[in-house]
Amino acid sequence: MAKSGTSLRLTLGFALLIPGIAAAQPDQTATVTIQHPGGAFTATKVVNVFADGNPLDPFPGDGNFTYVYTIMNDALSFVPLTQFQVAITDISPCPVATFGTTPSGGVAPDNPGSLVGSDVTWVFTNTPINPGQTSDQLFVTSVCGPGVVQDTVASTTGAGIFDASAECLGPRVAPSAGCFLVIDEDSIDNGNPPNFFDDMVGFGASGADVNDDIPALSQRRELRFFDQNEGLMIKLHTGEVGDEGWFAPETIPQSWADAGPTSDGIRNFVGNPGLDGTGVHGPFAHGSTIPYNVGVELGTCDSTENNCETLLDKIPDVNPLRATGLKLLIGKTCCAVVWDSDISINYDPLDGSLKGEKLGVVAFTVDAVTKLEGFSSSTLPEVDLTIRDAETVCEGDLELFIDAPEPISSSEPFDIDPGN
Repeated sequence: MAKSGTSLRLTLGFALLIPGIAAAQPDQTATVTIQHPGGAFTATKVVNVFADGNPLDPFPGDGNFTYVYTIMNDALSFVPLTQFQVAITDISPCPVATFGTTPSGGVAPDNPGSLVGSDVTWVFTNTPINPGQTSDQLFVTSVCGPGVVQDTVASTTGAGIFDASAECLGPRVAPSAGCFLVIDEDSIDNGNPPNFFDDMVGFGASGADVNDDIPALSQRRELRFFDQNEGLMIKLHTGEVGDEGWFAPETIPQSWADAGPTSDGIRNFVGNPGLDGTGVHGPFAHGSTIPYNVGVELGTCDSTENNCETLLDKIPDVNPLRATGLKLLIGKTCCAVVWDSDISINYDPLDGSLKGEKLGVVAFTVDAVTKLEGFSSSTLPEVDLTIRDAETVCEGDLELFIDAPEPISSSEPFDIDPGN
């Protein structure tokens, strides 16, 4: 049912009953009146927009916004309504992820909908929305956030075709690139509070939640617990001052881009988590495969099988995130490569060693950052996050997170309270 397109039309019909929607608290809502210029009808459209992190999102964890519409035909209208259209402009790519209908006590369309070219269509020819009636709930999902789009309501009767347009909310704003982070064992590891991650997925091996049974220099598989719990809101600890667990690389060496297999240094390091770990896109120049498309000497060994991480030592500007930096992540969706050990940081100048076996990757949206009480005096904040699909986020566009202040030493600033 998913299909991409640069314009979207919803032909009046598009019904969805989402349990509990009447009591929902949408991220955005809008009501618009659409009047036919000749007075043939007056329609009122209501749209509720749910971001993926909203607990009432009907499709949690899919990485999309959900738009839920209802159309009411005014009791004084002269004609029934048979079509409803939302046009998405070509300003940015806004593919349709899903659409469909579910009875909700209103007027149902003739079928669940159809996609022709870039138009999604719902038809009410058999059972039109008569004056005084309201449609079922109608939905569409897209990675694009809400913006102003053009809506059209139409009626086709024996007397002719009547239509009218107005502006309202619809998929319009293309998603921004995900931020690129690295996380070590001080935040994600089996046995670490508050989750402990000791085979809650039932794989049968200790530490299987976080791939602790399959670490590797080029491991980029999504951590099992995260893979099986997209949309779940969890908490993570972030280490201590001087032994941080979250880091933001702020400079990508040219050598990472030169390593291949692409010209993008971040992509060559993160690889393609959706690939089979045997390197289904291999072989590389020397004839061996590249697990997850991780670049040679960025985790993939060269032809001698000796130089696997040569390009990962003394990487400049690997910024350990303390309270202020973590707080600046709120609202951002990130892809993180997760280490099976500590990440070593040097100061003055700031650099880090990114060598060591990896557990894989995770993706999430940061929802909140709060001071953590009941641990040591140097404990960094707790992060509330919503798990995202790593294969989607980590294989999408990624950008550096360069907003966080850089600490001057392992102990200064003593930045543990995001409220300060």
